[in-house]
Amino acid sequence: MRAIYKIVIAVVAVTAFWSCRNNENDSLQLTPEISVVGDTIMEAGSCNLVFKLVSNVPWTANVDQGWCDVSPSEGDAGEIDLYVMADANERNEERNAALTIRSGSVRKRIMLIQKFEESMTLSSNRFEIPQEGGSVEIRVRHNVGVECEVEGDAAAWIMPVATKAMETSVLQFDVIENETMDKREGRIKISAGDLTETVFVYQSGTEPEIVLTQNEYVVSAEGEDIEVQIKSNVSYRIELSDSWLSAPAGSSTYSQVIRVSANTSGGTRTGVATFVSDDYRVKDFVIIKQLQKGAIVLVDDSYTVSNEGGVLEFPLLANVDFEVVIPDECDWITQIPASSTAGNMEVVRLAFRVDAYGGGAPRSAEIQFVGQDVTQSVVVTQTGDPERQFVYITHSSESFATPILSGESIIDAFIDWGDGTREDYVSVAEQEHTYSDGGQYVITVESTGAEEITLRSIKNVSKVSYTYF
Repeated sequence: MRAIYKIVIAVVAVTAFWSCRNNENDSLQLTPEISVVGDTIMEAGSCNLVFKLVSNVPWTANVDQGWCDVSPSEGDAGEIDLYVMADANERNEERNAALTIRSGSVRKRIMLIQKFEESMTLSSNRFEIPQEGGSVEIRVRHNVGVECEVEGDAAAWIMPVATKAMETSVLQFDVIENETMDKREGRIKISAGDLTETVFVYQSGTEPEIVLTQNEYVVSAEGEDIEVQIKSNVSYRIELSDSWLSAPAGSSTYSQVIRVSANTSGGTRTGVATFVSDDYRVKDFVIIKQLQKGAIVLVDDSYTVSNEGGVLEFPLLANVDFEVVIPDECDWITQIPASSTAGNMEVVRLAFRVDAYGGGAPRSAEIQFVGQDVTQSVVVTQTGDPERQFVYITHSSESFATPILSGESIIDAFIDWGDGTREDYVSVAEQEHTYSDGGQYVITVESTGAEEITLRSIKNVSKVSYTYF
């Protein structure tokens, strides 16, 4: 059963005092100070919040989301009731707005949270913690036991303090100071029976920033709404590069919907949405790539397979039926059955069986993917057997220093000194082989993977030759 609920949390800003000081002329000047007290949690339906505002100078107030409003929006010094009015939340998730009150040079920013109807109720599933640290208190309403887990690396900086009695169902966590310049995100998983909710904890770093959790989106030709998740400790505006992109009002402070209209241009198009803070001169952006009707998109246009063969798998994106075409002369690649697709953009995983190859030189084939009015291709290259290399050195010295082989992966190397002595190749500086009788000898250096051979001396060397198989 889904329930409408209201959870009350008191947010107290700096307590207001009328303060003054004497300047050099003994004239009395006011130091701007404000006090704001009120609930920050709103029900899922249409509702109002009331804040008690005290200020010693004139003030203004505004909210940054179109689904709520504040009244009055300005006033003189004194004490007044400030009303925030919100529309019903018909989304399937919590949404947020920022209430900003300015009084002289002082600014107070209060985060407002509007819940949505759900069966397990949390006071909030998002918390913003300042760089110096603080605490997180999560109120849970449910009629079964509640468990919580801080996920991943966040367990090092989000510390469970205590779980109060089940009658109140309050979970509390301490967040330690963030000493880095980067804003960080932690997740707390809360379970009650078969129900699971995730609470996101965002902590500011030492610098203002706008961080988007994803910077590139691929959209089908039919168009769609994409939801950009935002982690920011500053206010921002959105710049859109093209008229086929729009930013509908009513998004959350922590997310923004970018609407992509249908693509009738006949080709793939790319747009950019930039999130900019004019006050702090920081920004981040997303690239939106919209496909044309009848599109096939490959992750890579070439793949390499070893001479041992095996199964080659790779994905592609398609929104049309397509045919896989392997050249008739290519009898060493066989497709493992896989379905094509039609309609909205989908990921198709393709698999091919590649036979083992005993040849020396690499071989390659081009596989085509043919759809309506579109063709893409990928080149598959298979390496051959490693070449066995032989170097022959003819000389007439009484002793000969071991040649030096070099290469990234030398394997199975041997040296035959030409006098009946054959041994594993070992390249050691100043190592020499001494002959018992004078005369002419042919040294054979055999290896796989050698790229270069160096003779320590060419004295009495009459011939050097090379071959491979």
